[in-house]
Amino acid sequence: MVLLPARARPATPKPGSASARTLLVTGASASVWAAGAGILVGTVLAIATWAVGGASGADAVAAARFGALLWLLSQHAGIEVGAGYVGLVPLGLAALPLLLCLRVLRTAMRGFAEREPSSAVLLYLSFVTGYAGLAAGAAVALGALGGAARPVWWQAGVGAAAVAALGGGLGAARFLAAPARALGVALARPVLDRATWLTPGRIVAVLGGSLAAVCTLVAGSSLLLALGLASGLDQLVDLSSALAGGQLKSGAPILVASVLLLPNAVLWAMAYALGPGFAVGVGTSVTPAAVELSTVPAVPVLAALPTGA
Repeated sequence: MVLLPARARPATPKPGSASARTLLVTGASASVWAAGAGILVGTVLAIATWAVGGASGADAVAAARFGALLWLLSQHAGIEVGAGYVGLVPLGLAALPLLLCLRVLRTAMRGFAEREPSSAVLLYLSFVTGYAGLAAGAAVALGALGGAARPVWWQAGVGAAAVAALGGGLGAARFLAAPARALGVALARPVLDRATWLTPGRIVAVLGGSLAAVCTLVAGSSLLLALGLASGLDQLVDLSSALAGGQLKSGAPILVASVLLLPNAVLWAMAYALGPGFAVGVGTSVTPAAVELSTVPAVPVLAALPTGA
């Protein structure tokens, strides 16, 4: 028998450990599932909207294209339409890809991270990279096919990376907790050693107070939005009736669009209450000091916009 030195002994693989290639393939496959499910839901939503509204006789190819555009829009990708630009992303629509990323990556993690926690980081990075690459590739493909709507590919990639990082991070939080804790301790140790007053109890107190302040802002902004909608109720009813009585046979698409824009409206009300204000459409500015309204989208929820300072 020949005894090898400790450094020369070949490493024995751990039982149940996964190779880097397997983790990369699994993460990429999970990103395909999440992106495919998002495009499918967008296509179904487009077909249902057209069927209820009765405003289009487009075929299945056009519905699939519109579904892909809707999915890219939910990733915060801007869309160029002729000489115009669509950059208003309904935050309610963005909840769908977040939930899909959360669910898909959590399922993919269970097969590997429970046996080997260190594999969670590589699987997570593979998923985020693959998801962003698919969004950018879809935007390039739609632009190459021609048509009036052309997605901005780099915005699609960056937005999809943020969505996958947030949604996937929430889904894999339990598996990423140990690596994140180790990284946080390594980064915070030099600061905590020098700043002796910065104790964990104080950090928790500051974070708790910040969370309470944010919740108060959201509640106050929601109340401000409700008051704005109540003051513009006549305009809201007139605009909804005009849209429903035009090309659309039903008010369901209008209702869906308004509900998806409610989180945006809450953030606008928060910006208005804090002072900086916001802009909607071309040549608009809404602040507590001055209000300038030009061309705004024909969305009923915008009836809450103030008409004066």
